[in-house]
Amino acid sequence: MNRKSSIFGSYPAIGRLASLFFAITLFLAFHTANAAPTAPAPAAAQEMLLPLKEGDIDFSASKAFIDGKADSADPKSGILATLGIGKGEPWTAGAQHEGKNRQYMIVFRQPLAVGSILVQHSGTFKLLKKDAVAAPDKADAWEDVKFPAAQSGWRLAALPVGTTTGAVLLNLDNNGRHQWNRFSFLRILKPRLHNVVPDGLANGEADYISYGDLRPPIPFVATNITRGIGAWQSHGPDNNGRIARVPVTDLAPTWFVISWDQPQKICGMLLRCNFKKFKMLAYQGPEGVNPAVARDSDWQKVKFEVRQDGELAWISMPPQVTRGIKFITWEVDGGRFGAIEGFQALVDLQNEAVPPRASALREPPYKIPVKLAQDAAFSMAVDSADGRRARNLVIREDRKAGDYQEGWDLKDDSGRFVQPGTYK
Repeated sequence: MNRKSSIFGSYPAIGRLASLFFAITLFLAFHTANAAPTAPAPAAAQEMLLPLKEGDIDFSASKAFIDGKADSADPKSGILATLGIGKGEPWTAGAQHEGKNRQYMIVFRQPLAVGSILVQHSGTFKLLKKDAVAAPDKADAWEDVKFPAAQSGWRLAALPVGTTTGAVLLNLDNNGRHQWNRFSFLRILKPRLHNVVPDGLANGEADYISYGDLRPPIPFVATNITRGIGAWQSHGPDNNGRIARVPVTDLAPTWFVISWDQPQKICGMLLRCNFKKFKMLAYQGPEGVNPAVARDSDWQKVKFEVRQDGELAWISMPPQVTRGIKFITWEVDGGRFGAIEGFQALVDLQNEAVPPRASALREPPYKIPVKLAQDAAFSMAVDSADGRRARNLVIREDRKAGDYQEGWDLKDDSGRFVQPGTYK
């Protein structure tokens, strides 16, 4: 097979263009009738979350800092909202145009035993070391939390076994994005949870690419979810505002699948989408088959419960040992297409080490050399000789200038091996 690399432009990151896309507010409005009742599963959200209360937080010691100077505003209501134990607006210090750096420090009255941390995408996150004094300018008092890459919606990190901490610190630098200065979301979890979505292959009923006259196209493809770089959307309006799909109904449902090479023991999920009614299935078919193209008989219906947590939905169910999870929805907000903004599938590591990403263990059979002359948002795709898209390898990843080698497993976006031939 003769292949040539093809680089498709250098575009701004998808997050900076999303506001130009067809206006839609994604939210999860589950109807309890669609979440089949079951006994509380071991992964129920109530058992995952550390049961924090107001009395566990030292509000007098907890502070926000703007360029190193303590903010005088009372942080209590903002801290409670950020932690999900109070209503109102999340913690925000100062106006967006003020300063270049924010630090948000939450101090606890007693050290907490922490299994994992779930936090917003932006910022660097730190835990106070044992017996250290909580001060944001004392670098040696804090331990960085290392979050696995390519996570969709939020960042989740399983901490070392036996971790305790008396405070947490979020550092935010001005990146020019909307609400860069806000500490919007933090959940402290008891078990050591790990997100395996980046190890999987994502497929949807279809993928939508938004085109505009004065901007590059914006892909809302299923692989955005496994790469942690944006949303998936099955369909959307063309340049004339028309959507080339009948409305989503029970007669014309839409679907999304995440699958893995090896079985995973899924104990729960996190989801942000526009599904209003849906069912969930676990793949129980033969090995060597991509679940996205499996027979209906290879899927088993899963009973689950949903707990809404702002825009986030916790999905709990009996643990599923499976190579694939499938969502089928027949009622969506807006009525015309399915969309997912955030999705994580959770495994409980217990005392095991955090595993390396499956993608890091697989040596791709073909590598494409790439040279970037300058820092850029980088995209790469593989097309067949007749110009048909075979695989989106990279979609708008921020890259530094330099030499790279992009691996290709010789599969298309559906997970099937491409036909022998010439590719570019």
